[in-house]
Amino acid sequence: MDSIVNTFYYSILVVPTQLIIALILAVIVNDKVKFKDFFRTTYYLPTVTSPVAVSIIFLFLYKTDGLVNQILSHIGITHETGSMPSFVMSAIVSVAVWVLLVFTWLHFYQGSLQFLTSFTKR
Repeated sequence: MDSIVNTFYYSILVVPTQLIIALILAVIVNDKVKFKDFFRTTYYLPTVTSPVAVSIIFLFLYKTDGLVNQILSHIGITHETGSMPSFVMSAIVSVAVWVLLVFTWLHFYQGSLQFLTSFTKR
């Protein structure tokens, strides 16, 4: 039963977060923004990054003396919270959103380009 609850919780957190962030990023890139090509490349970076490299990056972020635990210790949260299930789920959700965000962003971005080209042809 815990696996069903965890899957539901994961889905409730990942899908809306991913959709909202991807839509915001697609709107930002579609506007007249300086460094538009830089932003497009940056958003597409998780796709071309090896899963091994991604796991090493997040390993350094979430280890005992990593960046996340240092920030939490300045706030006053102890290192033992890293083993709490809610913290672990948050870490898994953040990795999933970062890695899978590009696909949703690409759909929104291409859809907005198609809409604009079809709208301007009329």
